Formats: sequence, structure tokens, C-alpha cells
Amino acid sequence: DGEFSVEPNSQQEISLTFAPEEFGIFDGILTIDSNDPESEIISVNLYGYGVIETKVTAEDGEAGEEFGGTSISIDGNYAIVANPYDDDNRDNSGSAYIFERDNDGWRHLQKLTAFDANAGDFFGMKVDISGDYAIVGAHQDEEGAGSVYIYHRNSADGEWLLQAKKTAGDEGAEGDHFGS
Repeated sequence: DGEFSVEPNSQQEISLTFAPEEFGIFDGILTIDSNDPESEIISVNLYGYGVIETKVTAEDGEAGEEFGGTSISIDGNYAIVANPYDDDNRDNSGSAYIFERDNDGWRHLQKLTAFDANAGDFFGMKVDISGDYAIVGAHQDEEGAGSVYIYHRNSADGEWLLQAKKTAGDEGAEGDHFGS
């Protein structure tokens, strides 16, 4: 396991897998023993950033909600995860969850729901996050014409606040699915 021989005057490509057990920056030295009297030991400095993938869940999730199954977006240390089949406000009214990455992995910050939720809106069918802005689509809102909700992160307390709800306006029609 981990040992091999290389014939004289030949080459061997080596692949290393790094599997950290914690989040952080790691370094080390790879030492290769050689039977060459002029170069018995070869040392290679290694440096890398270890990331443990964290499983995130909806703290109040229920079977069938498809948490993350339709849309996930990550930008920097923030992620937004769709949960369009959430029934908190009415059947399939939907929700989205904001997470922040820190030294311990990803932690839940806030659950977003539509202030005007109706059954079957599917708020959170599509989500996106960029910098301090998050966008959540509700493609069945407004009787299928659809809408998007734009949130901005308040720098003072970190809360994600609704800035606007946008629809396709007068040109929107049932079945357009704006926000999908």
C-alpha cells in the first residue's frame, strides 16, 4: 500500500489524494526514499487548502419537499438552497434557505418565504446568490405568470431583507413562469 518501484532511467507519475478531517490550511512534506547514492532522499513541500464538505439540511424539513433538488447557488461564503415544495405557508408555497460558511463549515442563517405566499407558488424553484444579493423565483406565483423576490443582506446585522418583488408586469400571462 503506497509503495512502488521505478525502473532505472524511467519515470513514474504519482497521484496523491488529500482527505482532510477538518477545515483549514494544511502543509506537509512528501518524502521519497531512493537507492540512488547521489540522491537518497527527495523531499517535496506540499501546501493545500482542506475543505470538509458539510451536509446542509432544512432544520424544519419534511419528506417530499425536495430541499436543494431544484436549485442551489453558492457565492463566496454564502449559499442559497431551494425548497419549493415547503408547505409552511400553504401547500407547495415554498421557501429558500441561506447558509454561511465559517471555520466550522456551513451554518444556517435564515429561512426565506414569500410575504404573499399562496398554495402552489413554488417559491424557491430557482435561486441565485451574488455578493449581498439573493434572488428567489416563484414560477407559479401570479397564477402562473411567475415572479422573483430580490433580497439584500443588511451589513449591520446580516439579515437578508426583501428589497423588491418583480413580475413580468402587464406583459406577463398565465403560464409564462417568470422566475423559473
